[in-house]
Amino acid sequence: MRFLEFCAANIRNPHTRRAYGRAVSDFLAWCAAAGVPSIADVQPLHVATWIETLSREDELAAPTVRQRLAALRHLFDWLVIGQVVPVNPAASVRGPAHIVKSGKTPVLDPAESRALLDSIDVATPAGLRDRALIGLMVYSFARIGAALAMKVEDVFTQNRRLWVRLREKGGKRHAMPCHHNLDEYLVAYLDSAGLRDDPKGLLFRTIGRGTGQLTCTPLPQANAYAMIRRRAAAAGIATKIGNHTIRATGITAYLKNGGTLEKAAAMANHASTRTTQLYDRRRDELSLDEVERIGIWRYNNFLPLEVFKALPIVIDQYSVAAKPLETSFQGTPLAIGTGFIWRSGDQAFLITNWHVVTGVNPTTGAHLSPSAGEPDTVTAQLDLVGSPPGTRGPISLPLRGADSAPLWLEHPMARGVDVVALPLPVMPGAILYPINEMASAPIGISIGMEAFILGYPFGIHVSTLPIWKQASVASEPGVAMGGQPRLYVDTASRPGMSGSPVILRSWGGYLTDTGGMVVFPGAATRFIGVSSGRIGAQDELQAQLGIVWRAEVIDQIVAAGRPGSITL
Repeated sequence: MRFLEFCAANIRNPHTRRAYGRAVSDFLAWCAAAGVPSIADVQPLHVATWIETLSREDELAAPTVRQRLAALRHLFDWLVIGQVVPVNPAASVRGPAHIVKSGKTPVLDPAESRALLDSIDVATPAGLRDRALIGLMVYSFARIGAALAMKVEDVFTQNRRLWVRLREKGGKRHAMPCHHNLDEYLVAYLDSAGLRDDPKGLLFRTIGRGTGQLTCTPLPQANAYAMIRRRAAAAGIATKIGNHTIRATGITAYLKNGGTLEKAAAMANHASTRTTQLYDRRRDELSLDEVERIGIWRYNNFLPLEVFKALPIVIDQYSVAAKPLETSFQGTPLAIGTGFIWRSGDQAFLITNWHVVTGVNPTTGAHLSPSAGEPDTVTAQLDLVGSPPGTRGPISLPLRGADSAPLWLEHPMARGVDVVALPLPVMPGAILYPINEMASAPIGISIGMEAFILGYPFGIHVSTLPIWKQASVASEPGVAMGGQPRLYVDTASRPGMSGSPVILRSWGGYLTDTGGMVVFPGAATRFIGVSSGRIGAQDELQAQLGIVWRAEVIDQIVAAGRPGSITL
């Protein structure tokens, strides 16, 4: 019953209800096949494996996979509220990255749009209806769902001008004056079809078989799609278009003619101009002359394609050391960060910043989350046994014990050290790749040297592997800053990089700590510390300096760390 309530009572949009229902049904069928006995037994690993199956085996597009993950999060939120399950196992699972800068909907140029409208035979009710529907979407930016839901009374006169009233997504009502062409199309359709005497009737209807006249049956969205494809083919348009193409064509034509993005967003009833930007295809108009500037010279000494495919993928060992983190409170995500593994004897630790696990600014004591939430769980993406490096799954780790006491260790003496070590349980299914067990060279640290911060700025990653942000040592490494074991680096670090490992990387040779010179082919690396965010970066005009806690603080914490606390 709770599941039926989720579909029927908790989701109002019929399209969302249908999509979420299909996603949940597929997941439950997968769970049954995988041997999960009950929905209460679903764990984050089950959800993550299913999401990975959708991406890799079913080869679904990233937006589809993200939609299905959203359906599970929505379902389990509903079940948590109903006390069916204690926590939301889908909340900590990350979906595939999907960054959209331009929409994929094909757009017609103005000449094609005019050819499409002019090619319609308006001597029949079907022709008048089709021209009015296409014109409505072009000139009012109407979505197909809103257009087909219009009633006759939604075409009305105001201030001696014809207007249309649209019921858009989310129950929002939107009225727009008609372009003079749309005015002509609608008036001709209403008068010829005799619809003015039925103001409560639907505006767009099907055509009766054998009669060629309008019926009382509403025009389905699939029929509208088939009509547009048929009309486009008759007009000689080769582009594979659909219902949304007409709306996108209108918005693009408006912007090409000098319209502003803000007004286009208001006319399209978009909540944000970022959505409207997806319809802006002016940048797509590359001239043939510009394209012909691209010169790709052909050589005959390339390896055959099959040889390239057989070459192994080489991943830097320090790339697998960095782990993306996400903190949450009772299943609600709070923040992102970075961590890495450190091993001492038989015990492994997750190393990150104190402010990542507490959600508190170590300098001001203020909460970092707008909701003032303090994390109780951190989820790390760890490499899996039997999988190639970079193939990872989420592992959720509690930050507090049964008595709500912090489980991490802090520095034994320096109370302001923004580094913690979280002891890890034995995880036989995970490969940890401790950073202190990786090849390291005694590269001397000196001011001005190039360094790299291995983290996840704004959560950006490449198949869960980190971004290497360039930095340079900006303070004398031999001089303690405020009596603390840290140094400054010059870098533009970003949210999501807190807790990142910082390394030196030298190619061909390096100077040692004792002043000696080592020359060799290849690259040498030294881990030097933990990134702890930046200072002086409130705006772009201020210096951006990152704090790096020296590597020795980690050994001090794991050897004699004090129990964690909320106040440094």
